[in-house]
Parts: sequence; structure tokens; C-alpha cells
Amino acid sequence: MNRKKDRRICHTKKFLKEALIELLKEKPLTKITITELCQKADINRNTFYCHYTLPEDILSEIEEEILCNLQDLFNEKNRDKEDTNLVYAICKLLKDNPDLSYVLFNNIDKSFINQLIALCHDKNIHNWKKISQYTNDETAEMFYRFTLSGATSIIQEWCNNGFREPLDEIANFIEKLSLFGLNGFISNK
Repeated sequence: MNRKKDRRICHTKKFLKEALIELLKEKPLTKITITELCQKADINRNTFYCHYTLPEDILSEIEEEILCNLQDLFNEKNRDKEDTNLVYAICKLLKDNPDLSYVLFNNIDKSFINQLIALCHDKNIHNWKKISQYTNDETAEMFYRFTLSGATSIIQEWCNNGFREPLDEIANFIEKLSLFGLNGFISNK
């Protein structure tokens, strides 16, 4: 009985998340009512209130799932010692969830961005300090902020334009630019 109940809860939450994502493509979160969310998900209001209080709670849960997925990617790459494919893995996660990617980049809140920055921070700073001549913390921090802003902007544009460029090209571009700056694109003739 518990298994059946758990499965129903998972399906209910899935329908609500999908409905929220669809509605977020049309309007901002602050304009979405519980009634229209429930209608879109074909769920009654009482069922909604069994799991959530506000539509914001659903978006928070979606963001938390993404952060957990990214943390799993980081942990997996740490285990495998294959840091070079991490950007690819992040881009693939976004491309595999296009509606979610669009919604996240266009309805993003500061706390989610700050959690994302924190998730990537220590790992990247550590790796860059190993390969860079700039080993002081202030320089590494500035480089991190600069690189993260650029990578986020590129990924956001890529997501919003329907993932037109091949995944390999975007990931390689970000990885190369992050590690080598413009020198990675200037050939020595």
C-alpha cells in the first residue's frame, strides 16, 4: 500500500512541476494562481495543499533537485578524476531538460544562483590554483567570478535559443575559455 501511495505522490508532484513549468513560460511566478496551476495539472486544490503551500514551493523543489543533480555530477567527476567533462555534463543536463532550463534562466531567483555559485566555487578555485601561476586567493576569486558570469551567460543564451549549437561545441568553448582565456583561441603561427 505504501508503495502505491508513494507512486501516486511522485506522479502528483510530477504533474504539478510540469504544469508550473508550462505556466512559467507564459507568465511570471507571482502571477500564477494555485487554481490555474491545479487546473493545468488536473489536480484538485486539496491535493495541492497536501504537498505544497504556494507555487513558489514547487519551484524551490525543482531548484533543489537541480542542485542535487549537479552535486552528484561533481561527486561523480571527483570519483572518476575526469574534471574535463564536467562542463559537458552540466550542459547535457540542461539540454536534456529544455523547458526546465528555459524556466530556470528566465525565472531565476538570487538564492538559487548563490547556491549554484557556492556549489561550483571551491572545486573550481582549487583546480585553477593547481594549474595557474596566480595562486593568491583574491586573484583566484576574481577569475572565478569572471569565468562563472561568462559561462552562465553563454549557457543561458544557448538554452534560450533552443540549443542550436551542438552540445560538444558549447561545452568545449566554455571549457577552453575557462582554462586558457583568449590564448586558447589564438593560434601561434
